[in-house]
Amino acid sequence: MLSFTVKSQKETKYSIISLGKEMNPVLEIEADSDLEKQLKMLDLKREDLTIAQVLKPYIEKEIYPLVDAFYENLHYNPDLIAIIDKHSSIERLKQTFRTHIVEMFSGRLDEAFMKKRRRIAQAHLKVGLTQKWYIASFGKLFLELTNVIHKHFATSENREAGIRICYKLICLEQEIVLDAYDEEFVALRESEMKTQMKMDMLKLLEKTSIDLAALAEETSLAIEEMSSKVNLITENSKGSTELAENAMYAADEGKTLLNEMEHSLGRMEEESSTVSKNMQFLETMAVQIKDIVGIVKSIADQTNLLALNASIEAARAGEHGLGFAVVASEVRKLSEQTSESVLNVSDLVKQINNQVHHSTSSIRNVQETLYNVKDKMHETLSAFMNINDGMRETRASNKNIQGELEHFGSILHEIESSSATIAEKAEGLSSMMEDREEWRN
Repeated sequence: MLSFTVKSQKETKYSIISLGKEMNPVLEIEADSDLEKQLKMLDLKREDLTIAQVLKPYIEKEIYPLVDAFYENLHYNPDLIAIIDKHSSIERLKQTFRTHIVEMFSGRLDEAFMKKRRRIAQAHLKVGLTQKWYIASFGKLFLELTNVIHKHFATSENREAGIRICYKLICLEQEIVLDAYDEEFVALRESEMKTQMKMDMLKLLEKTSIDLAALAEETSLAIEEMSSKVNLITENSKGSTELAENAMYAADEGKTLLNEMEHSLGRMEEESSTVSKNMQFLETMAVQIKDIVGIVKSIADQTNLLALNASIEAARAGEHGLGFAVVASEVRKLSEQTSESVLNVSDLVKQINNQVHHSTSSIRNVQETLYNVKDKMHETLSAFMNINDGMRETRASNKNIQGELEHFGSILHEIESSSATIAEKAEGLSSMMEDREEWRN
């Protein structure tokens, strides 16, 4: 960086702007940052920092009288003096302020420079310096810097350039300080809002604790009633299970009886089939007897006819045929008796045939009835088996329901216990709220 010796007003014959071209300022800021936007608003450019570097030797030369003049007006504000005496001393502040002003004209504007400015602004906030006194002090500082410019530069061009950069630097300093104040205000407002939110939260918590206690009590009563109903349902379920088991046992006994009846019907069916076969055989034998009776009757008729012819021939023979006539007469009587017996047998055979027909028909009806009864018994047995299966499923379902109800009952007991704990916590919370109100009063 070009160095030169500060001359008097008459000896300064170079343009500040032309001297600034030989300087090497530093301008390093983040793109699209708030600081970049601030610099654009102030129209503070790299060329302005070169002018600040040109002015720095003059500021350093006049720094002591400049700072002394700045602090001369403090006796007009006892509050500011009290703040200074509480946290530091005027001499220490002057020394710090001299360094601060000289660094304003260093021609360096980067993040390190901004951090140092923000720390100084935060320090002023901590000691309780309000915005109006800070802004007024910068107004006084600008006037003193203007006096320095007028003292060392005669041309209007140099004065205008010097005053312009002083104004821009003062504005930037003020913006940094105001940003710090704004941040503090936002933080304070957020703190107040948090405090208010805490108060609202406490009120809500107090109301919630009361509502929670009432809800816990209502829940406890509802759970007790529900638990009683669950116990009743469980008992009913146990009764239903017992009924299902009894019905299942009854169905098993009915199935056993039906199996026995089915076996008996099977034997009856076999016996009726045997009787039917015997009746058929009897019917066949009756037919054969009928045929034999017919043959015997035919023989008796022929014998009777022969006896009649013999009687006629015996009558023709006279005395010689008397013995033969007697024999013929006896043979005819025997033939007549045989015919009568054959007629009786024939009638008996007819009656037997009729009875066999009726018995066969009855046996057939009995067999059909047995078949129908057997079918019905199969259907009944199937129904009993379905009933038995249904009862088994009902019993299993009832046992599952009973188990679920017992599990639900245990859950209700846990909820009841939790509800009691919540009620205790709510009462404790309500007591804490009351204690807090007493402490507040």
